[in-house]
Amino acid sequence: MTVVNGPEALSQALAGHRYDVIIAYAAALPTVNAQLAHAQREPSLIPVLQNGDESTRKQYPLALNENADLNQFLKTIEQTMKSRGT
Repeated sequence: MTVVNGPEALSQALAGHRYDVIIAYAAALPTVNAQLAHAQREPSLIPVLQNGDESTRKQYPLALNENADLNQFLKTIEQTMKSRGT
């Protein structure tokens, strides 16, 4: 697990390692998607929704609400990995 704060740190992390899943606040998705355009192997995104942003959930059905508990996060990561075939 790697935690980054900001676009530059994300860029460095993606340059140094391959990731299967990225969990990010939905508000950060434009920045994250811009960084992923340069990744060799695109990870799956799990957005964390604030204040019930349902428009994002349509594009990312496995999105989580920010008040989700650890079990919900783990279950969503597992579902995401299965959908990737890994």
